[in-house]
Amino acid sequence: MQVAVSYNKDGDITLMFQPATLKTGKYVVGYEPAHGENHRIMDVPKQFEGKPVMELSRLLRVNNKGAAPKLEPRG
Repeated sequence: MQVAVSYNKDGDITLMFQPATLKTGKYVVGYEPAHGENHRIMDVPKQFEGKPVMELSRLLRVNNKGAAPKLEPRG
């Protein structure tokens, strides 16, 4: 499952949604991150798939160390 995630420099999630649920034949939804935020599409770790997005934003954080940021359990 993929989610769109906005996050700050500390890896705290400020916004999360499933882009696939926003597709309709009539509308296009756009999003621009706030100043200082990053935004990207990320894979949800397997053990968290199927959980509601609102719950995921409390359980996960973004590890932005390394070549590509990724979601990981909040420690």
